[in-house]
Amino acid sequence: LLCPKRVRAGKNGIWCSNFAMKSFEVEVGEAASTRPPRKCPCKLRHVPALALAAVMLVGLGLLHESEKQQAQPAVWRNFLKVRLFWIRHGLSCSNVLDQCALKRSAFAGVQPELEKALRQVSGKEACHLNSTFGLKPAPAKGGDCAIEVQGCGLRAGVQGGDGAILKTHDLYRDPALTSCAREQAKKAGRAFISWLLARKISLKFIGSSFLMRAIESAHGMFVEACRGEGALDCSASVDAALKVTPVPYLNERAAANLTAIQQDNTPRTLAEQVQMLEELYEHGISLEDVYAKTWPREDQQWQKFKAFLSMVLLPSLGTEGHFPFDIPETSAFKEALEDPDQLPKEDKHKEDKYKKLRKQVKWEGWNYRTGSPFADRSVWESLDVPEVNLAVVGHSQMMWDYCLQGDGPKPNNNAVLETLFVLEQRDHKLKGKQIKIREQAGKCSLVMDAPSRQDSMANMASPDVESCTTPFNVADFLRLKEEDSLQETQCVKLAAKDGAYKIQPDFATTGSETEEVQV
Repeated sequence: LLCPKRVRAGKNGIWCSNFAMKSFEVEVGEAASTRPPRKCPCKLRHVPALALAAVMLVGLGLLHESEKQQAQPAVWRNFLKVRLFWIRHGLSCSNVLDQCALKRSAFAGVQPELEKALRQVSGKEACHLNSTFGLKPAPAKGGDCAIEVQGCGLRAGVQGGDGAILKTHDLYRDPALTSCAREQAKKAGRAFISWLLARKISLKFIGSSFLMRAIESAHGMFVEACRGEGALDCSASVDAALKVTPVPYLNERAAANLTAIQQDNTPRTLAEQVQMLEELYEHGISLEDVYAKTWPREDQQWQKFKAFLSMVLLPSLGTEGHFPFDIPETSAFKEALEDPDQLPKEDKHKEDKYKKLRKQVKWEGWNYRTGSPFADRSVWESLDVPEVNLAVVGHSQMMWDYCLQGDGPKPNNNAVLETLFVLEQRDHKLKGKQIKIREQAGKCSLVMDAPSRQDSMANMASPDVESCTTPFNVADFLRLKEEDSLQETQCVKLAAKDGAYKIQPDFATTGSETEEVQV
């Protein structure tokens, strides 16, 4: 009564929910009388108010064990827990150009294929390479070679958002995975799925961005890992009927003002991608293209992805009672989501995480909004409500910005992070139906680590990059060792080492047990 919001009977006690602040779980019973509970998120943050509320509810019998079980379904019928495993793609053909070994004298030999790649840049058809600048070798500590373009209005002698100096990987449109990375993805997938099986976690969805390297990584980790030599029986955690489904708003974009051209982050047409996948894989890749034809394919925006997740993706998985909400009409929501007056075009990380500006999208009869973060995973785990688990393969810059809050190293290729959400549907007499999504506070958790990019690229051999020939042959830019087969390269052997894909200590248990999961 003293906290002017909602106090509900939860699985483990009283759950006080406030749209503007954090949620928490207050233990009741004997413990409540012997130690003070956590602070109430309501503006009147008085422990006595909570104690009084707890006493009143107990007196009314709402928390009596025999009645709590009966009340539970009604209390939580409009809630859904979501666990998103966010995975970085494998080592791509543009990544390995950071090992560029060419000298200035080599420019004439690679100029024709670079010019051809440059002509594929939309809106830059008038550009051509500056032959006087030629090719600048990579720094001694490693990195990509540099080139300069002319004739398209960019500032000469400058690298950046409007600069004419580029890295060779900037021209490598929508790169595929290296041949080595395809093998690494299978090893990473088997390690991660082994953990899923031990934890009895079943995935309802496998997604990726619209870029080739993410699509291939998802296929390698969750399809190839479950067939062929050394395959797992994945059926309890990954249904064989699941297809890789590219989703909008997760594409990679270079850090602000880093480069004027980023073909490596520009997806090919769907038809081109399908053709490339058929050429790279004996049986091709079975894609679900339901979102590829009508949703934005080049955008990166975390707020819009969360809205898409809540209002489109999750309702599409609504079989078996996993999605307990009403399902909105998709086209009306999409129109509202793309309205620049609803959500800003540019998504500012610091505004979202630290200023706690809530975002919302309104359309006839519906309202989507973000709520304040909940404190930690214990709140999420304590909710006895339907749960959905998803895996999505994305990209390091976006994961670093939003999942790791721009702090520390970027995740390694094939590393798996976890972020948690709680969704709630409410019916307002005046506002209509409302879906609210709340995210766990703080950084995402690292579930499984992987070998570093530096280690994977340290001793690359010709078979490692056999897949890297479009739009130009990456092998022409690298100093490669000779090996008879892909399985003999150091890059592939690195992934086969014990502990290469290590489940982190906080996750290396099965349920409430303390026994480590052996992967």
